[in-house]
Amino acid sequence: MESEGREALARWEAERPENFYEAAPNLGRVLRAHLDGDVVAALEPRLRAFGAAVAQVVEPAAQTLMPARSPARPVSFGRCESMARPTCRLVSCRRCW
Repeated sequence: MESEGREALARWEAERPENFYEAAPNLGRVLRAHLDGDVVAALEPRLRAFGAAVAQVVEPAAQTLMPARSPARPVSFGRCESMARPTCRLVSCRRCW
């Protein structure tokens, strides 16, 4: 099972896009659905440049800074006493903030 996971990770790494904006066509569709076509046309070169920078500079830098094989660890902010009650909502509970 572990080898399957490693193989899947290797495939994902090999298929990693060089431009995150171009790899997410839904983002362009949503922008065109909500913004004027001229606005999207004006923004698109900058979005493509940003997508490339994130994929080629930011992502590799983040991978370098993150220790290998170190899974993300959840951060504990303590427990709100009122969370045990079903009426508590994180957004509305002042203690949770």
